[in-house]
Amino acid sequence: MYLDDRAVGRAAEAVGDTLIGQQCLQRSVQGQATLDRGAVAVGEVVEDKKYKKVQDVKEYVAPVPQKMSIATLIRFTLRSLFSTPKRLIFLTLMQMLVMIAFTLSYSWREGQIREINIQQSTRFPNVPETRLLVERRDGVDFDTDDIEYFENIRFVTKVYEHGLAFYNSLGLYIFTSDNIYDTGTYVYYNSNGAVNGTDASSTLSNLDIEGTLPVEADEIVIGHNWFNYNVGDEVYIGTAWSFTNPDLENDFVGKFTITGIDKAKANILYFSDAFLDNPDIEQYSIDGSAKNSLIEQVSFGMSFTYDSQYYNINKGIEIDNGISITFNAEQVGTPDLLEVKDVGFTGYFYNPNSYEGFELTITVPNVSIYKVGSDTPFYGSMSVDLHEYLENYVLSEYEHFYKVENRKVLSLSVKGINDGNKTIDAVDQETYRVIYPANIPNPASGILSFVMGLFTGIFILLFGLLLYSIVHAVSKNIMKSRKKDFAIFRSIGTNKVTLARLVVLEQVFIAAISTVLMFTVLLVLSNYVASIYEIIQFMEIMDYVILVIVFLLFGAWLGLRFNKKIFRQSVIESIVSSREE
Repeated sequence: MYLDDRAVGRAAEAVGDTLIGQQCLQRSVQGQATLDRGAVAVGEVVEDKKYKKVQDVKEYVAPVPQKMSIATLIRFTLRSLFSTPKRLIFLTLMQMLVMIAFTLSYSWREGQIREINIQQSTRFPNVPETRLLVERRDGVDFDTDDIEYFENIRFVTKVYEHGLAFYNSLGLYIFTSDNIYDTGTYVYYNSNGAVNGTDASSTLSNLDIEGTLPVEADEIVIGHNWFNYNVGDEVYIGTAWSFTNPDLENDFVGKFTITGIDKAKANILYFSDAFLDNPDIEQYSIDGSAKNSLIEQVSFGMSFTYDSQYYNINKGIEIDNGISITFNAEQVGTPDLLEVKDVGFTGYFYNPNSYEGFELTITVPNVSIYKVGSDTPFYGSMSVDLHEYLENYVLSEYEHFYKVENRKVLSLSVKGINDGNKTIDAVDQETYRVIYPANIPNPASGILSFVMGLFTGIFILLFGLLLYSIVHAVSKNIMKSRKKDFAIFRSIGTNKVTLARLVVLEQVFIAAISTVLMFTVLLVLSNYVASIYEIIQFMEIMDYVILVIVFLLFGAWLGLRFNKKIFRQSVIESIVSSREE
């Protein structure tokens, strides 16, 4: 026992407890001396002294991590995002551009399907989707109260009182100097084809055109994918595909100067407000195509009977012999007068627009009949005066073929079909009749609409996956650079679940900010760029809700994928790999 005291004393001195060491050593010496004297009995307690109070050791209980509240987690997420503003701005702009691309493609699909389901009215071929026509059901002329009523409809951008000035019911054709041919006998005016519609230049902005907007009544804007119009070109506008020896003052709508080229190349003819506000609109307009068709049938489609023989008679060469017929007129020689008699001319006349047709016989008195050359006539040519007589008779008889009665209408300008349909819903249908010629249901669109929806749906899906892969690749590299940060969070005891929620919330917040910016940019652009509005005009509230949900889920998906990569390694492995990278 005394040897043990000596060992304890030396150990105590070794750890620095000198007092206890000295006492133990002293007891050891005294004990040894007693043993030497043999004075102490075995098992006798010499001294019982407590040198230090001993504390009871309690069992260790590991601390339970506290769950972070939603508010705290959101606050911590926002601090994490805005602590690195460059990274936040880069990721937000990148996702915003991707979202704009996807939204435009999505709305383009909606527009394609809707356009298949509608068709243009043949009764009003010149009314595009940006115009509606309105007439009163009681037939009374419009007054200032009517105009004010339509101006107060928020979807209507402008009201034109003289809607007839747009030539709603007739095809309009552009004639340039390149397509005018003078043969010496005839002058042919061939057009570049019919325009796709007429509209007001006030619906355009300077960003939509090259050049300037028209101001004067004889100025226009036009643009075509095939024909190269130039600013400063002078063109004629007519209601027929072609004219032969036209009366430039009466056969054409007018002569115009092109002041601007429509960048959309939609072949829409834009008149100035000075032209459209002209109150001197006649009750009837002349359909040049129908009128020219009648004149052509007179020139080359008439027949007559002479000496029991049936003959076709054409306008042929110019013959100035009064009201007369000349047989074999192209042969050289002086015409010989055969006789003067009443002749009946027969022709079949039809309207090329309505396909309405009639046979007509015109008896012309005192027709001089000549013959040139051969004793046997084989065809007859009518003189200029005879042609004029027959032409005037036919045009007077079939005036309803080419004379179009204009209906008193207002023209309402809207941005597109979506606003046009909303305008129809906003109008008092009991008082007014609204005509929307560009939005007529197409009964034959069923199978075509299904096929278009299927293929465009596949395209949108593939395009969306492509955009997702781009965002994922860029975001993945950025998240790699943060691997060390997440490892440090974990090393100091951050809960794994909390950290995973933080990553997902960051991506959702970035997606939310990008979505708000995307919608703001598209809204602003649609007010200034007509082509953007044309694409997104079919978007309804439900479409926007769907896109918002898709984009937010997209952000959450990115966060979940990043979590798999972040927590795949241990803390030490993450720190080591981040150093190597």
